[in-house]
Amino acid sequence: MPAHGGLLYGKLKSFNYSAAVTNNMLNAWRIKTRTTYNTPLRRWRTFCVEKGCNVYQPPISLVLDFIQREFDRGLGYSALNVSRSALSGILRHYEYEQEWYAVGVNPHTK
Repeated sequence: MPAHGGLLYGKLKSFNYSAAVTNNMLNAWRIKTRTTYNTPLRRWRTFCVEKGCNVYQPPISLVLDFIQREFDRGLGYSALNVSRSALSGILRHYEYEQEWYAVGVNPHTK
């Protein structure tokens, strides 16, 4: 299973969904989306191992550090948006001014 599939599968399993529900939710990601998200999520997993943080529940500061690192590697804004969207699929929501946001729409990561 590709890195992103493993991360998404782990996220879904944390909700104790049945195997059938988990598989259906995994299959809902289009093949192109899975292919597009594979690289950023593989890099994310590596980053989390290096930093010793939980791949699903890191502090928002580490999410921002990851995005900055990707920018420093030369990724353009379009590729950064792909990374941010990929992370939105696996990360918990973050509170900002008493509202909860996914990474992709959190005011800190927008």
